[in-house]
Amino acid sequence: MTAIILALAAVGLGRMAWFHLAVEPRFPHPPPIDDRYRAARGLLPRSGTIGYVSDRRVARTPAEYETSTGTRRYIEAQYSLAPLILRVEDDRAAVVLADAAEPAALPALLEQRKLCAVADTGRGVVVSRPRAP
Repeated sequence: MTAIILALAAVGLGRMAWFHLAVEPRFPHPPPIDDRYRAARGLLPRSGTIGYVSDRRVARTPAEYETSTGTRRYIEAQYSLAPLILRVEDDRAAVVLADAAEPAALPALLEQRKLCAVADTGRGVVVSRPRAP
């Protein structure tokens, strides 16, 4: 019985070593999540609630989660800016984080949502506020 357990442990250890040493190095590591939102963090309140708008749709139901391209972007922003709470599609909040997949899409997003840019942090992220009526 001990020999069987040791054999299975050796197989498991070999499998882990194979993936760690041979498979993982083939794939580039993505940049840390916080890099995209680091500059915005200093311009936002430390806690409370702000609005969040994007040019990508954020899932509203669990069934949409896999097909929604904006959900991952929203989750990464929420994670990076915690404990700040991001309210999806709230373009009437005093402070709104506009997040675009392509930086060139930001002017159209701000115009569509009637937002005024306060600070462009680069990488498709803008701290904004609602335009005065």
